[in-house]
Amino acid sequence: MASVGTCMLFLAIIIHISAGTFVKVDCTSENLGQYGQDSVLKCGINPTKEATVAMITYVKWKKTGNEKTLVVFLKGRPPANEPRFRFSVGNLTGTSRDVSLLVSKTQINDSGEYECTVKTDSGSKDTIKTNLTVTAKYSKPIVSSIPERDIPYNTAVTLVCNSEGGYPKGRIRWFDQEKKEWTSSSKLEVQMMDDGRFNLTSKLSLLKNSVFPHYLCSVENASRGEDWQMKFDLPFKDTISGSDPVVGDAVSKIVVPVLVIGLLIVGLLMALLFKIRRSNGGHTSTGQDYELTSGQDDKDTDLLRTTS
Repeated sequence: MASVGTCMLFLAIIIHISAGTFVKVDCTSENLGQYGQDSVLKCGINPTKEATVAMITYVKWKKTGNEKTLVVFLKGRPPANEPRFRFSVGNLTGTSRDVSLLVSKTQINDSGEYECTVKTDSGSKDTIKTNLTVTAKYSKPIVSSIPERDIPYNTAVTLVCNSEGGYPKGRIRWFDQEKKEWTSSSKLEVQMMDDGRFNLTSKLSLLKNSVFPHYLCSVENASRGEDWQMKFDLPFKDTISGSDPVVGDAVSKIVVPVLVIGLLIVGLLMALLFKIRRSNGGHTSTGQDYELTSGQDDKDTDLLRTTS
């Protein structure tokens, strides 16, 4: 009888353990959050079919490495939470299966690993970890030039591109109108804000013989790729007429060949005229012969008069 009792006790323990291990918390391993907006760390409970009636008695969220509880649920009590943290479903109950964590007005320092622990009335317990990555979009870049306006053509210029409030630390790239990259000729300054975001300022120095009319400032977030592209037209002023140097270049490309061709035509015409004049010089002797003939006619006229 004793052996039978021992076996029954052992079997009961096995059944209890089996029943107590049914709880499984599944979470999305990576969660993306946007600065200033609400973020959700998605987690849910998947019980076995044999134990679907088990009640949740305890749920706790905390950040890994920090013992401070962000939100907690105890059966029979309303959930307690820190400001900006709560269960995404609102008021959790014992039959709830969604235990996701909502982070309101997400901040940069909310990035990191979180732990979710769940217990049931059967004594089962499961803890799982999930990660939150926070990004912040950089502001639309502002591009300016030094000098600011009426830049004489063929003058050294410095371009400045500024973009603020992004995360993680990004970079600024430069391209000319031919899509050639000039980033290596620029200097990037990075300033961290009090809330962990970054301000970017890039200065591109251009020599007077390497200045194009148009440039492109590209702001890139290290984790999200390109945020913005801003085209900038340099405010050139021609040193003589105040016209656009691009137009001046186009005109010069047309005028110079025309002038050369015109000069060639004038030269050919002058050579042809000279040749004609030389040809007319041969007819001069013919003119003299004509004058002598005319003189002979006069003598014949006088002879006729004498005879008469």
